[in-house]
Formats: sequence, C-alpha cells, structure tokens
Amino acid sequence: MTNGWSPEDIGKAIEKALIEGYKHPKLAEAITGTRFIKVNVNGKTLIWIFMGRREDHIIIPRTYCSCKDFIIHVLSQRRKLFCYHLVGQVIAEREKKYREVNVDLKTCSIIVDEILDKGISVTLRRILLKS
Repeated sequence: MTNGWSPEDIGKAIEKALIEGYKHPKLAEAITGTRFIKVNVNGKTLIWIFMGRREDHIIIPRTYCSCKDFIIHVLSQRRKLFCYHLVGQVIAEREKKYREVNVDLKTCSIIVDEILDKGISVTLRRILLKS
C-alpha cells in the first residue's frame, strides 16, 4: 500500500483493537442493523459494502475502506491504521450479522460505480429490497 502499511499490518491492528475491546459510537448499531453487505460474484466474495444512511462504502477486508476517515486519516495523514468500518466488517462476519447478495460481475461493477460516483448505490438497495 502507498501508506507503507500492508494488509497484514492493518489486519493485526484490527485484531489487537478487538482484543483490547475497541469501541466506536456507531459500531454496535452498524452491526445490529446488518448494514454490512457481502457481495458475491460467481460464488466468490468479491467485496463488502457498508450501507450507510447517507453514504455507502466499499470495503476490502483488513485492507481498505472508501470512507473519508480511511482516505484522510489512514492513507493521507497516516494517523491510524483503520476506520471503524473495517473493524465492523470483521465483527459482522464473525458474528454472521451481515446480508449477502449474489450478483454478476456487471451488476457488481454498477454497484461500485454508483458508490464511487454518487456515494450511494441505488442498485444495491433495489437488490436488497427484492430479497
């Protein structure tokens, strides 16, 4: 990674934070609200999405989140190793408190493009409403 931290460094920092009882004001609601979405393409998990009220974020577990906090404080300023979305994704996966969608590659690309362009994926919301 460009910040000098590898996914292994980030993963270790997340695990350490969990062991130490990491807390964030928004974390419990995000997990209990099943706002983490596992996106599978052709039977394999490609990405995760955090579905926020105003913005969605693309998550690559233990590596990357598209939220402003990660971009600014992790990648740019190197003030920390992770955002609460990365911690939440680990917890949600372990506790099986997430939703899962199976899409084709084209639909996955549309979801990612919508998040990057508009900050929110209408396509993902439509898919979740149907399921």
